Amino acid sequence: MEWLLAIAAAGGAGVYGVRRLIAARDDRRQRAVELEQVRKLADEDVTVFGDQLRRLGDTVGERTLDEVTHTDYQTALDAYERAKWDAPRLSHIDEISTLVDTLATGRYAMVCVRARLAGEPVPELRVPCFFNPQHGPSARDVTWTSPRIGTRRVPACTRCATQLAAREKPEVRTVQIGTRRVPYWEAGARFHPYSQGYFPSDAAAGGVAMAWIYTAPDLGSAPYMDHTGYGGDVGGIDFGGGGFDGGGGDGGGT
Repeated sequence: MEWLLAIAAAGGAGVYGVRRLIAARDDRRQRAVELEQVRKLADEDVTVFGDQLRRLGDTVGERTLDEVTHTDYQTALDAYERAKWDAPRLSHIDEISTLVDTLATGRYAMVCVRARLAGEPVPELRVPCFFNPQHGPSARDVTWTSPRIGTRRVPACTRCATQLAAREKPEVRTVQIGTRRVPYWEAGARFHPYSQGYFPSDAAAGGVAMAWIYTAPDLGSAPYMDHTGYGGDVGGIDFGGGGFDGGGGDGGGT
């Protein structure tokens, strides 16, 4: 009888061991999928910034830049090269925080170059546009209401702020979740490092405190409708936002 119990115990241990191996394998696969999603997010932000920087290069042309403008321009170029190098080499999802902080630094430097070339005051250093960080530094804080998040004060570029004032939908940075595209701030914990890279948890560097973004509701499997408070499906919104140049916090589009 004892030997039967021993065999049963050994068999149970073996089953438990197999289950642990399967769980560990599934966990590795899931982490690999999440890392690939974050790398794609980083790559697209880098690509958009590169396009914006090339357009700035067309504006600069053969002009002779003064020292401070040249320094800002070089800062933007260096940020692009650094981010382009880092994006495909991300080894953990948390590393995207540093990468997008680099991009935010480069976009602000680019805005400063545009301002100086136009003979305008250099804008204050502010966090990026909440609705789409690819738009560059925000210009002011606006009141925004979402059925899922409630009413918040968020930083917005001039174009997005104008669209909200006109009760129009701003262009939102979205990510792919299964078959749906959703705003990055509601895409789940795996994308929190992306938000943290662009937005501090306090009111540093201009803009309001954004700690709530890191605990925003996860969509899970529920269908997503209405992210602006005005109704509508975000499914058709473009992932990019490359039409904005990041000029003066309004993407240069105004």
